[in-house]
Amino acid sequence: MKLLGNILAFIVAAGILVAIGWGGYIGITFLVKQYEIINPQFAAVLIISSVILLVSALIIASAIRNQDKGSDKQIHPEKAVLYSRFMESWYAGNHEDRREKLKELEKHMIIWASDDVLQEYLKLNELLREEKGNPQLVAKVKDIVIAIREDLGAENKDIDIEKLQKLFSFNNPIEQDLEKNTEFSR
Repeated sequence: MKLLGNILAFIVAAGILVAIGWGGYIGITFLVKQYEIINPQFAAVLIISSVILLVSALIIASAIRNQDKGSDKQIHPEKAVLYSRFMESWYAGNHEDRREKLKELEKHMIIWASDDVLQEYLKLNELLREEKGNPQLVAKVKDIVIAIREDLGAENKDIDIEKLQKLFSFNNPIEQDLEKNTEFSR
């Protein structure tokens, strides 16, 4: 039964291709006859303008297609608010305050964050569960911020990662906690 269906599909597809080819041939011969009737100079101008019109249509269609590809990654307002709240939580008071505020964001992270951001957040969350400060926290936040920027459409091509990390280190409560902790200040 499947073989019969494949043969029938092949016959229908071949018939459609033959019909398209025959229609194209008839259309071209019709246009050639029409161009023979008119003045040759006018025909040349008509052909050139037709080619320009077709090329313009292709350029416009290409631009629309490329624009549509970019719109697949629409930024939801909830996502921007979530990422903003994440950054505010990062700078919240001490380790416990930070952990509580980030815990409140988790259910929203699961829904709105991209896979890359969520993966980096899970790594950060593992480090935050430790009781003592961890020197890798600032680096993990840098990674999550880069993932957030990419999710929001930034390309991060010209960004200096070390300078970005210094932004998180400057007046950062975690860095201050680490400096107070004698175990990590050595």
